[in-house]
Amino acid sequence: MRCRLLLEQGFKPRAWIDVDAKKIGNRIKNVPVVAPDWLARGERKFVLVYVANHGARDFIARDLESMDYRQSRDYLMVG
Repeated sequence: MRCRLLLEQGFKPRAWIDVDAKKIGNRIKNVPVVAPDWLARGERKFVLVYVANHGARDFIARDLESMDYRQSRDYLMVG
């Protein structure tokens, strides 16, 4: 729901990333839900981070930085 406006404008995500094992393997809007380690496979992906939980942004930023992702260059905190 958070990125509904992007989807309505034609944005086509390659995947949704989640840490919830119950969600991984499902599809949302015909897009696969994958674990964070998906980002380390294959070519580098540009990431839009939509989170609301307190502390989640810092946790995600640390995880991304550990995979050599850099804010503004490789990912944006948008939610």
